[in-house]
Amino acid sequence: TRSPAQRLGTVWLRKKGPREIVALQAECPHLGCSVQLDRDARRFACPCHESFFDLEGKQTSGPSPRGMDALETRVTADGDVEVKFERFRTQTRDRVELG
Repeated sequence: TRSPAQRLGTVWLRKKGPREIVALQAECPHLGCSVQLDRDARRFACPCHESFFDLEGKQTSGPSPRGMDALETRVTADGDVEVKFERFRTQTRDRVELG
């Protein structure tokens, strides 16, 4: 990571095409717990309160009020992936950005 003096967070990256990357915020929209990948079940899972999400980040079950938050990405000419990291308010259906 090359981000001096920047607040960092955790994301899940998934390759959709040769130069198309999807980034999903790795904090559960329910209470902010760390969402993990369940490879065997081919889904994301929040261990705190059992919210589950498909590989696209869509909520499939649990108390989360919305799916995982997608973040803006771009692939540079050198092949680096840049993510515009944002945090959103938990416990709301709508994505409300935190300052």
